[in-house]
Amino acid sequence: LNTLKIPVRLSNTKCTFLNHYELRFTAKQVVETVSRKNRISNPHDYSLFIPPSNNLNDTGKWLQDNDVLLYHMSETDELEMKSRPYPLNFCLSDGSDKWAKEFEKRPIDKVNLYIKVDFNEPLINLIRIFLNIDKFKMKEKDVYLFQHWDTSSGKPRMSPLNINVSLKEQDVSHSGFVILQPCSFFYKKSVDSLKNGRLEGWLSKSSHKTDKQTSQKRRWCVLHENILYYFKNNAQNTPAGVVPLEYHFVHDKRENGVLAFELKPDPNFLATSYVLVADNESEFKEWIRAIRERSASGASCKMFGVSLEKLMSRKNTAPCEIPIILHKTLSYFERFGLDTEGLFRVSASAATIDKYRDDFDMARDVDLMKIEDPHVVAGLLKLYLRELPEPLLTFELFEEFISLTDIKDVGEQVWRLKELVDSLPSINRKVLEHLLGLLRRVTDHSAKNLMNLSNIALVFGPNFLRCRTTSANYTFQQAPLINSLTELLIAHQDEFFIEISRSNSISSGLPPVFITPKQIQKELAMSALARATSSSMPSSMTQKSLSFSDESINANANANAHANASANDGNSSPRGLSLSPRGASFSLSSSVPTLSAFISANVSGSSPPSPIVQSSSHRVASRSNSVSRVESPMIGFPVSVPVAASSPQTSPMVGSRGGFVRSQPSFSTPPPPSSSSSSSSSDGNEKEILARFADMSNQIEDEKKMILLLKQRVDSLEKLLAK
Repeated sequence: LNTLKIPVRLSNTKCTFLNHYELRFTAKQVVETVSRKNRISNPHDYSLFIPPSNNLNDTGKWLQDNDVLLYHMSETDELEMKSRPYPLNFCLSDGSDKWAKEFEKRPIDKVNLYIKVDFNEPLINLIRIFLNIDKFKMKEKDVYLFQHWDTSSGKPRMSPLNINVSLKEQDVSHSGFVILQPCSFFYKKSVDSLKNGRLEGWLSKSSHKTDKQTSQKRRWCVLHENILYYFKNNAQNTPAGVVPLEYHFVHDKRENGVLAFELKPDPNFLATSYVLVADNESEFKEWIRAIRERSASGASCKMFGVSLEKLMSRKNTAPCEIPIILHKTLSYFERFGLDTEGLFRVSASAATIDKYRDDFDMARDVDLMKIEDPHVVAGLLKLYLRELPEPLLTFELFEEFISLTDIKDVGEQVWRLKELVDSLPSINRKVLEHLLGLLRRVTDHSAKNLMNLSNIALVFGPNFLRCRTTSANYTFQQAPLINSLTELLIAHQDEFFIEISRSNSISSGLPPVFITPKQIQKELAMSALARATSSSMPSSMTQKSLSFSDESINANANANAHANASANDGNSSPRGLSLSPRGASFSLSSSVPTLSAFISANVSGSSPPSPIVQSSSHRVASRSNSVSRVESPMIGFPVSVPVAASSPQTSPMVGSRGGFVRSQPSFSTPPPPSSSSSSSSSDGNEKEILARFADMSNQIEDEKKMILLLKQRVDSLEKLLAK
């Protein structure tokens, strides 16, 4: 193993190799190393997995954070970095009514397998594991369809699962049961049981299996859930055949006026393909779109009508900050179309927009830059936003956003709007920030495109905010309020998102960091309290010595503000807000220390960075004898802190989780002993080093206790700041 390079396969099929010395790392250290190499911003969401071998009953192995790779791997093993797993129950049904009744009475007795799985992976990845488990006894000549028995809502509910879509995207609960049903079970379905949510009609069908081919015959076809049933006629009660669409790929075979499409099977599971012919163009489009959404071709690629959270949880979209369709449409308008008259108001060809929509839903490589008509790209963007299951500002916050229109003071209205935007899910905030930037650029060109602020708000208001109710009367009543809020969002967007050091982030290859004013307030308060307490109290403080009263905190804040005003000699920051805790000056315009990131790292028990080795990702440039400027690409903006004059006892320490800087004793490795030195002096040196590191460990533990107590004061500090 000392000479091997172990491959680590990532969720987006990329592969990274570990060097031989990295095999002595723990699983957590490997995840952090691979994340750093591949610019993955949330390594704590991932775990390492050793895939199963061909041995019977081998389901693979998930490594714990503290597992050392060297003790858990063989020469032939590979590693996969997946999302953190959760346990799930799997049951194998024999398709009989007796089994179904026994399962409904006591589901837990029918569990065949209880294993940890990655909920961001599709079920098809688990089928090969199931075939290798003797408890399942799956029939190799039969395919299995998955169903979810959900008990989380109190009332049990059975719903179909698509093997090509992740468990998370299909809302599979951790407490539920996944049932494997043999495909032969669905031949018993009656027409009456296929009524809900179905598409039906006449199609001409022919089948192909190896060298055998049947002639085309008219069949009454019913599309229900993920299965296409076909009957000899519309009066037949049981199906003549069943086609599990999730095991088939759809191919458009239109030629010479024949409106045909082919269902080609996955050769790992099935061998029979089908050719279906529709009677007219409209029926052909309806059938192929509905079937494609449920097939192996499109189920895992569908983009329109999928929530932002589910879309971004997919494996192939993890490296992206926003959905790819938004990225491409926004990039188009960075270069073209802003001067087009009636942009976003004038409609484009519906057929052309549908074509591009199908291309995105099929995960084809779409080059929007070749489109000459900007109205097509604008229509595609509006269609995507309109078909989102939930608007950007969410259904949950609808009433709170609408209530802002009752506030008369514009300043208070904008501030309340900031707080609501801050409470949105992170992906919604990112998408909103990018869209607002585009809309502002559109209004900047209003002299040519005739789309002023009110016009653009009229178009995009319903896509940003709408109510769950579909009442036309209610929607009409709320429209003016929604439009005025949209205008407010576009006009004041700079106050909702503060972008810090974009150039530094881009040059380092990392995504830019956006923070809100509310987060800045919280960071400033926590930094002030931490600096004040650390400089005035010993490290071995107890909970009693940290129990500040609200009055004392308020008094300290006022004193710090007064001291900062004097130190600045009247030169205030552009934002007019600064805080000076114990001589360390922080300003909104220049620097914001992210103490909360450091707190999260220490509270969770992760080891702090070593004071001996300074990471190459941090660049320290001395500005004066007393101040150093530390720039961290992990957070994307600089932090200015006072650093004591260099001495043999102290050295600055840069935190790897957010630029938190402090002074620590410097433990330099002693020089190797000369040939004349005795073994006793060598032992003495080793003992001295061990003693120093023991002292450092104790100091770290004391600081962890202090940070825990500081974290408990955040809520009270926020209340004081609000006052």
